[in-house]
Amino acid sequence: MIDMKHLILSILAMLALTIPSCRKDMPGPSTNSEGQVDRLPPHWEYSLHKDGKFHSNSVIRGHLVFGDRVLVGTTEGEGDNWLSAIDIETGTELWKWNDIYQPPTEKMHIFSFYEDNGKMGYIVGSRHYSIDLGTGNTFWKIKRWSSFDEQVEGLGNTYYIFGQPTDTLTEYQTKVIYKGDFSTGEIERVLVPNFLTDHVQANRLGSVTSVIPFIEGSDTMLLVGWQDIYPDWHFVSYLGLYNLTQKVWVYEKAQLNEPAQNGVLLQPITMYEGKAYMNVGYDLICHDVWTGEQVWKHSFTRDFLFSGFLVEDGRVIANCEDKVLYCYDANSGGLLWKGEGAGTSSRLEGRYLNEVVYFSGGSSGFLHAVDARNGKTVWKLDPTKMGDGSDYWKPDLYVVPGNNGGKGKVIALTPMKAYCFEAYR
Repeated sequence: MIDMKHLILSILAMLALTIPSCRKDMPGPSTNSEGQVDRLPPHWEYSLHKDGKFHSNSVIRGHLVFGDRVLVGTTEGEGDNWLSAIDIETGTELWKWNDIYQPPTEKMHIFSFYEDNGKMGYIVGSRHYSIDLGTGNTFWKIKRWSSFDEQVEGLGNTYYIFGQPTDTLTEYQTKVIYKGDFSTGEIERVLVPNFLTDHVQANRLGSVTSVIPFIEGSDTMLLVGWQDIYPDWHFVSYLGLYNLTQKVWVYEKAQLNEPAQNGVLLQPITMYEGKAYMNVGYDLICHDVWTGEQVWKHSFTRDFLFSGFLVEDGRVIANCEDKVLYCYDANSGGLLWKGEGAGTSSRLEGRYLNEVVYFSGGSSGFLHAVDARNGKTVWKLDPTKMGDGSDYWKPDLYVVPGNNGGKGKVIALTPMKAYCFEAYR
């Protein structure tokens, strides 16, 4: 007969290994000399490494929040990399996935993704993956003929990516637009802008660098960011609007900049209330979606490549590599405030909740919360006060709305653990 007491104790012991701890010894909130909160007790914490030792694993800049779970990079030892689904409310592990093509060198670097019908897809070079978010099983995975850009966008069961053509322009290094069936992963080429071929540099043409699909009436529209290459490795970027249903350009070449070596639109376009917001080189730009005409532009001494910007509640908030956080009126481009930023931090997109913007890591190493109404830093959480030996927060950051308008949660990662905090507002 089974000894029920020992069976129960064994089950409890196993659960103790998988259920995250709520630190009872963690001190309460504290503030720094500037009145900013620099320590908060977490709602829960979760170890990213099964053996308790640090292993280089991931930088996940994509905002991987799906219903009741977030996806974080974890390890089970050196070179054993996983993507783990964590319950947002309890911090318990729901499943783990590592069905990758190139272990142990391939890490969980996820910068962009697409979700539809309970599946999440992302790209790493030539390797394309789709994961069932409910079970953690591989839905499909495909290794393609060459590297594709990491950006992926979609509408329903159709997704859009860009990579090297196989039927035209094959003699050049370039990227054109493909659309795919998200239920199978199969793709077909759908659009090639009219690239200039007068100034080819080392066999390279311009490329598509962003595409945003949307529906207007019964037509599928593609808002396209792309560029031409000019002598001495200068680039000119353009905004184009293509009616995919009718297979016609509304406009193709709304010019965004003069020829420049940093004149490439490298980050996704953001659409908001009929306007397109973009970062090209050192410029932050707003254009009308339907005409392509410029509405406003601001120039800076540094770029927004790593941290980017967001558009919410009529504001454009941008985290520049000059370590300044800028806020502009989305319609007029007028400056509303400047606050403390951090170069090379987490992406801003998605990290906005109840008029507070969050970012972590980068040049400061702290976890920041900034009041979007006035630019005041209200959190500057110090990673050294978490007690796990870390001296910086990673740029992996998740912001989750609360239920029925209540406070949400902020899930931030040091190199050792994930921590869940109650949101500021």
